[in-house]
Amino acid sequence: MRFLISISLSFIISNTNLVASEKLFPNYITDVDGNELSFSSLAENKTVCLITLKSINCPTCLEQLKRFKEKITQFQKCNLTFVVLAYADNRSIKALAEKVDFPFPFIQDVDFMISKSFNLDKPPFELRPAIILFNGDRTIKWKKIGRSNQYFSDQAIEDYLDCDNWI
Repeated sequence: MRFLISISLSFIISNTNLVASEKLFPNYITDVDGNELSFSSLAENKTVCLITLKSINCPTCLEQLKRFKEKITQFQKCNLTFVVLAYADNRSIKALAEKVDFPFPFIQDVDFMISKSFNLDKPPFELRPAIILFNGDRTIKWKKIGRSNQYFSDQAIEDYLDCDNWI
């Protein structure tokens, strides 16, 4: 009987550790305009898509944001909303947000706190470019890491979401 209890406790403890170590998007974030946003409000009836920018001067990243902006109507068909994560001072990120006019929150990744939790930090000044979709419980649903002038990952997210075939 002791053996059975020991095995049961072992199983419960190990499963608890697995859940506790799963990487989650933060419950609350503050955008560059000072607005506090809750994940639950962002994810209400939507899938949250995190876009990380390698740097605020990355031309490939900026082009991708412009293309996503052109496809907002298509992405809205499958209830997608965006959050853009960048590592730079708040004023620079805010200027970038105004320049690209991407109508979603831009977040400053202070001390790589968010990117580090997803292994996307590249100190001292960059993030690994990525697109991550999150479930409503803040866990990762889908991710694609990397971006270059030859590969933008646009097609990968479009293929995964298949927004044109949503009802």
